Amino acid sequence: MKRQSEIAMYYRLEYGLQYGYRNTEVKNEVYVPSGKNIINDSPWPPDFEPTVKEMRRKLYEFGGKREGLDEPPREEMRKLRQYYAVKFRSWLKDGNRDMSQLLCHYYAVAKMSNRCWERAVSIMEKYRLGLLKDMSKGLPVKQSIFQFVDRGNEEYTYDIMCKVERGEVSLQEAKQKYRMILDKRKAKINTAKRLSTIEGNREGFD
Repeated sequence: MKRQSEIAMYYRLEYGLQYGYRNTEVKNEVYVPSGKNIINDSPWPPDFEPTVKEMRRKLYEFGGKREGLDEPPREEMRKLRQYYAVKFRSWLKDGNRDMSQLLCHYYAVAKMSNRCWERAVSIMEKYRLGLLKDMSKGLPVKQSIFQFVDRGNEEYTYDIMCKVERGEVSLQEAKQKYRMILDKRKAKINTAKRLSTIEGNREGFD
């Protein structure tokens, strides 16, 4: 039961991170109200593209690996999160906010496999230039454009990123596809919980 509870919590959090929380007063949200929780004129959220590139360099530095040649040392992600928690916490009045949630897509992109990272860099450039499907003009790159990334499935992520990069799938379509994946996972979790409850009830009568 504990394992199922942990999985259910993970996907509930994943839903929140991917599709946002509406009530900006609820604790543990991913969204920081602009101008409300920011100290002075701190640039929150941090500019996505240069920040995520810096994060990736730091990750390689912490792991003693060669960027572009070795795969990113994901075992150093805890150290990376700690480093940026200290760096960015001073920007916010509420310094106890969970930086892992606030910067979830920064971290997801920074630790991508080399082949996914190459696609991500290309997608960011095309987004700035307005060259992706269904884009009429270039826009500033934000972490929300990578809401379609499935952090637990590298193969799927690479495939969908290639399609976005080539203009076969729009960002909105990619997000909708990922939402369908989350819906199916959530349905499986709920089914497993119901079956476990039924089984537990049967044992109680034995």
